[in-house]
Amino acid sequence: MHGGASTEYSIDGGSTWQPYAGSFVISQEGVTTILYRSTDRAGNIETAQSLTIKVDKTAPTIQLSANPSIIRGNNGRPITVTLSGNGADAVSGLASVSYVVTDEYGTPLSIAPRVLSGQSATWTETLNLEARRNGDDKTGVSIV
Repeated sequence: MHGGASTEYSIDGGSTWQPYAGSFVISQEGVTTILYRSTDRAGNIETAQSLTIKVDKTAPTIQLSANPSIIRGNNGRPITVTLSGNGADAVSGLASVSYVVTDEYGTPLSIAPRVLSGQSATWTETLNLEARRNGDDKTGVSIV
């Protein structure tokens, strides 16, 4: 049995093979496929193996809007608020989005994190909120 003589790699689809002599840096954003193979002392070259590396330096984007965005007193009756959003991450894709809706006093409403997949996603959900104005309360509820 012959021991390994050399290992080489390619980052351009196998057109150019570089001798592997230690670690190397992949810094370009996006998806890079590394091919690698070894040759034994008898000159036998193994079938190339591959490894996919994803480098993502850009944060995902997200937009969220509420309609209506301000609720004024409605004598305690519920008002339907529609939340619409979209998010994107071109390299890694989206995993989840979570946001908090609070009333004017800072009390959060319970909204479960949204599990997403793919490069981009859009969503719409509705909330039924109670709109009430106390005697000393002169503002509405802001959805931010």
